[in-house]
Amino acid sequence: MGKLRRVLECVLLLMCGASFAAGTAGAEWFSLPDAALMSSEFATAAWGPATYTRTDVLGPGVRYDFTGLSSSATGIRDNYPVMNVYDQNGGSDFTNFDSYNVTFINLSDSGYVHVNIFFNTGLTQGSDGGHTHSGICDTYWEDGWIYLEAGDTVEVLVEFDAAVAWNISDNPIPHSEGGNGSPDGGTYTINAYDRGQVTNIGFQVADFDGESPNASLLIKATWNPELPAVGPDGIVALAVVLVLVALGLWRFRSRGVARV
Repeated sequence: MGKLRRVLECVLLLMCGASFAAGTAGAEWFSLPDAALMSSEFATAAWGPATYTRTDVLGPGVRYDFTGLSSSATGIRDNYPVMNVYDQNGGSDFTNFDSYNVTFINLSDSGYVHVNIFFNTGLTQGSDGGHTHSGICDTYWEDGWIYLEAGDTVEVLVEFDAAVAWNISDNPIPHSEGGNGSPDGGTYTINAYDRGQVTNIGFQVADFDGESPNASLLIKATWNPELPAVGPDGIVALAVVLVLVALGLWRFRSRGVARV
């Protein structure tokens, strides 16, 4: 019984450790899952000259084959109300994240493009706490354009604590930089109020130098190592398996194995 007890104690310790890890995962980002990339929201460009076709490839990611890219960016987005496919708290509430991260792979044979990811906050409908939402509440967040050569892969990140903002100068309180008259194009922290009011999510592609008017990109959600690989249900299932294995070993040894 002593050995069985020690095994069961180890199992309980593993359960506690795994539960703690799952409950205290570090910084998390949201990304673009296949469900978003293949949705009707992403079916046609919101602005820009390019057209494209989409292919849901085997494994993570969606292939976008662009035609007619130019120095005028082509933007693709999930506009308000955003879909519940990003593992957010629900609707526009993204307070469980601290950044936005998307992976781009340039599948083209040659040339290069530039990619950019963005989201908006603040322009939800109606009012709350006596604050009526209007166009002056809307802020566009990004982190610049990223060069992407044929055959290369890049992760594009917008951090909530250091994002480039546009249309922020007229933000009223309680929005980010509210009442400060902060200049557009600066880097600011997205406050908790706006993290709960995400209204637009997307990405842009441009051919600034005329290198790749036609380009093929694989766009996919960036894997987040901070998210637990095993959730609470998985932890319980793993614990049950370990207990059964421990019991099986104990019964095997209890039957009397010949000792030399």
